[in-house]
Amino acid sequence: MNFSQAISTCMGKYATFSGKAGKSEYWWFYLFTVLMSWGSTVVAGAMFSFGDPMVDIFSSIVSLAFFVPAIAAGSRRLHDIGKSGWWQLLWIIPIIGWIPLIIWLATGTKLEEEKYNQGVALPKWIKFFLIPTLAIIFSILFFLGALIITGVIPETKVVEGSKLNSSTKVELINHRILREEDKIIYFYSTEMFSFTNEGQLITENAVISYLKNEEGIINTWEMNFNEIDRVEQVQEGDILQDSVYKIYGNSKAEYDWIEIWLSSEDNGDKKFVNYIKKRLE
Repeated sequence: MNFSQAISTCMGKYATFSGKAGKSEYWWFYLFTVLMSWGSTVVAGAMFSFGDPMVDIFSSIVSLAFFVPAIAAGSRRLHDIGKSGWWQLLWIIPIIGWIPLIIWLATGTKLEEEKYNQGVALPKWIKFFLIPTLAIIFSILFFLGALIITGVIPETKVVEGSKLNSSTKVELINHRILREEDKIIYFYSTEMFSFTNEGQLITENAVISYLKNEEGIINTWEMNFNEIDRVEQVQEGDILQDSVYKIYGNSKAEYDWIEIWLSSEDNGDKKFVNYIKKRLE
């Protein structure tokens, strides 16, 4: 089977997980999906400019379109050597799982294997429960990822100001948390779906913490670097909870102290606090 025949066959069997597929059918189609992924990134980069969140979204949509036929082709390829398509779950185990799976996918047809010559009906619990559940979970994760990339909802970690979506800064300015002339160095919101309910950030001149109260009024606490005496950790963060710090003011400060909550993911809390300490030196 040549390149065009493989593409035609695999797209024609878009969600056909039964039957068999030879090496040429699978690997030509695999090459096609890789080229489409690269091509979509290049095209999106030309349309939106590289670095724009839309590039990742566009590329992800293209990859998602070929996800099902690629998995289906992989199942048929494994059937061709007498193995279940479920062995593709080894993809989720880096290196250790990949090596045997790649060897199997590159193994020639085993003519003596008759098990998968005919279509094999999926068990009802897989067809009506497992597959729909996985599809829903995957769709939700993809949707949330797209919202994070586009800046609609906050990231789960401390973000450098240079990597913060421009719409986020506009929203902070509109809610009078930030001034137009301020440059954000680090930002983190403890809320899942809103930038303005609660958060903390560093600008070139100050540390700002804010919180929306029950009446919907946003209270903002700002402490300039020349007003900070010291920073102390109150709570060590982990995968389940944020790190908590107190920033104590000196005699010039309006507040005795302000409290900030920071994610420890990728050591974001340390980067945030170390920047403050460096400014105090």
